[in-house]
Amino acid sequence: MNLTRKRLEWIAENCRSLAGKGEDALEVGYQVFLKKLGITADQAPLVRRDEKCMVLHSKNFCATLEACKILALDTRFVCRHLTEQPTTELLRQVHPKLRFTRNYDKLRPRSNYCEEMIIFDD
Repeated sequence: MNLTRKRLEWIAENCRSLAGKGEDALEVGYQVFLKKLGITADQAPLVRRDEKCMVLHSKNFCATLEACKILALDTRFVCRHLTEQPTTELLRQVHPKLRFTRNYDKLRPRSNYCEEMIIFDD
């Protein structure tokens, strides 16, 4: 089963009450992101926010990071190709204009956190 399908099934089962409420799409997207990862806002705090973008610094345990360390893989490649699109598809269940991305210059283990963004595209 691919990661995108698993994330879409997860949101259908776990976040019906959050998706599509017409509330602040960025905020709801952030809450869904936290809930899906099973983390708190302290583990991925917001560091900047405007009407189109939330920037967070994720410091939570990450199985992908640990696997990359063990296997000597580059997280910049693995995270981009493994999780970015499935996370965007998850967020698009909240609002079709939401998108997820990362600053690949600020990604663990090269940084103390992973800088991630939830963006509302026009």
